Amino acid sequence: MTGSVRYVPKLKSREEIEYMLNWIPRVLVPADERTRWSTREYARGGTAVCRWILGLDAASPVTQKRLGQPVTCDDARHEGYESQVAMAQGGYPAVSPPLPPLSINFLNGVDDWVKWATGSPNGFHSPDDWPFPRETPPRP
Repeated sequence: MTGSVRYVPKLKSREEIEYMLNWIPRVLVPADERTRWSTREYARGGTAVCRWILGLDAASPVTQKRLGQPVTCDDARHEGYESQVAMAQGGYPAVSPPLPPLSINFLNGVDDWVKWATGSPNGFHSPDDWPFPRETPPRP
């Protein structure tokens, strides 16, 4: 397979996630003040992911699990999967005891920012003026 690149999950650096946490409310939300509530919920999902990965929130954004340890790449990817499951179930996380439903836009934000934080080519993409090096795919 010429030109194909295998995605190897890896959490972004703490500094880059902290920068994103500050970027979201400064750039994404004010730019959409005149728009719908949906953008705020999407940004809230991204903020929740960043805060959780950085250890600022103990409970994960969708399942509300408390790990008691630093978040790993696999933990983050699993929470992204749980956000997809909840979206398929009308916003209800697949946990017991049941949790109240979450907005689809919040869940979509969680999913997109988990993909960003784990280096997936899908999901949220850093802006053009991002001050961190971009991972470039290896050449075949």
